[in-house]
Amino acid sequence: PEETASPIVLRLSGENRTALAERCRQLATSMETAWESLRTSEFAATDDVRMSMVVASAEEAAKQLQVAAARVETPPARAQLAARSILCHRVSFDRPRVAWMFSGQGSQYGGMLADLLEHDASAQATVTGIDTVFSSLGLPTWTSISGEQSDQLGSDVLHTMLAVLGADWILADQLTRSGLTPAIVGGHSFGEYAALAQAGVWSWKAAVRAGQAR
Repeated sequence: PEETASPIVLRLSGENRTALAERCRQLATSMETAWESLRTSEFAATDDVRMSMVVASAEEAAKQLQVAAARVETPPARAQLAARSILCHRVSFDRPRVAWMFSGQGSQYGGMLADLLEHDASAQATVTGIDTVFSSLGLPTWTSISGEQSDQLGSDVLHTMLAVLGADWILADQLTRSGLTPAIVGGHSFGEYAALAQAGVWSWKAAVRAGQAR
């Protein structure tokens, strides 16, 4: 079979680990015919166990599948799969796991969240709280540095960070008010500060102060 130009992620699944191990064995021994469809395969929506692996060729895929088949059913052996870029986990369909990813510098623009703030009283209340925190630290209000007429975004580093942090804060508060809770949070670059606040590692005010120090 033709090799890929660069590494790709293969996805396969099974109703349980035994079924997944058997599928790995079957695919490993029929790679000549299975490769093309396997390259674009997706997880089956109802399968409880899912596996992904990074490979660069059909030959490598066959080897990885053989390793996975031998180890996926045994916990001690299964723990070694990650070192080979093979990830396997069981999913729950009772309650989806949701991740919140907070953006950093570069995502800002003048007039951020203007439509939301115009029509949502709870979002406006959050902005009032943010402005109070900013003012207590001797900073300009979020409204003044994030508005459509602001000339600070992208040029003044501190004001840009504060504008992005404030927007993250507002959106996190809105999602929380809607009854949503993340299973995990992450942030790109300066977005990590908002993620830490959402995770309860520090307060939003502490995130603002950390931004000042940065």
